[in-house]
Amino acid sequence: MKDDEKIITIVGITGKMGTWFAKFFLERDWRVFGYSRTEDRLNQLMKGHPCFKESEKLDLTSRYHDCIPHSDWVLLSIPIPAHEAVIHEVAPLMKNGAIVVDIASVKGRIPEILRNAKKKHGINVLSTHPMFGPGASSMKNKNFILIDLQNDKTILKRFRALIEPEGPIIIESTPSEHDKYIAFTLALPHFMNLLFAKILREHQIDINLLKKFGGTTFHLQHLISQEVTLQEPFIYGTIEMENPAFKDLLRPYQQSSKEMIEIIKNGNYQAFERTFLDLREFYAKNDDYKSVMERFNAAAAISTEMLEKQHETSNRGDE
Repeated sequence: MKDDEKIITIVGITGKMGTWFAKFFLERDWRVFGYSRTEDRLNQLMKGHPCFKESEKLDLTSRYHDCIPHSDWVLLSIPIPAHEAVIHEVAPLMKNGAIVVDIASVKGRIPEILRNAKKKHGINVLSTHPMFGPGASSMKNKNFILIDLQNDKTILKRFRALIEPEGPIIIESTPSEHDKYIAFTLALPHFMNLLFAKILREHQIDINLLKKFGGTTFHLQHLISQEVTLQEPFIYGTIEMENPAFKDLLRPYQQSSKEMIEIIKNGNYQAFERTFLDLREFYAKNDDYKSVMERFNAAAAISTEMLEKQHETSNRGDE
């Protein structure tokens, strides 16, 4: 390894986001160590990603001692509940001044654990959240949340300098603010879309027949709900179960649902209209609201066009 070489360890490289960030840093000529607890998963990774086999800058290992002491940066791409144990294992092996970064979707106790590791082991720490998934071709125009844990933004600025040339939309936040808003932007939509699917299943709905009765609103709602069910259940479970802010949100969710149910059961058109118009007024404060119908219909049109092409291809294959 060259003295001036930039070196990073991806803990959890066999996960989808770990793989994404490994490719990201390799494409920028970094030396990348990829860690996983099992050799089998590392072997599967190599089989599934031929570009890794061809790289002279990638080393895979199931031993922390082979990678952590050599790294300037350590990126944790691991399940939320695993952070405490992994940080306790990794931090003592890091060289003085090296930086450990988490990309967890929920912060919870992770910032506190990182700060304690900094005090005890003389390392630097940063908390981040890339607001995009492994299907993203780049981070351009994607939200990327950065959370300073050292009260001077030194490490935040260094990480920002690494990603800023790629064109993300960078948001600086705090752990509590992050979890509060993630409860609304991730946990709540996931919850509502799973509930939508659960109701369809419990009524044994024939989906193919149901779609014939659906309009644009159903088409997009059904699309989003289906997309949610394609994700990793454990990961999505941690986003809801590990975020105290989302658990706090469930009580007003129940209350709002109860109020709407009562309005409908009682046939209270006046209350329904008042609620409807209050919500419209609330949304109208957002500049994006001006183009909502245009974007809504455009999204539906794109999805419908893709479905039509899919059906044409399928029909040709049946001939």
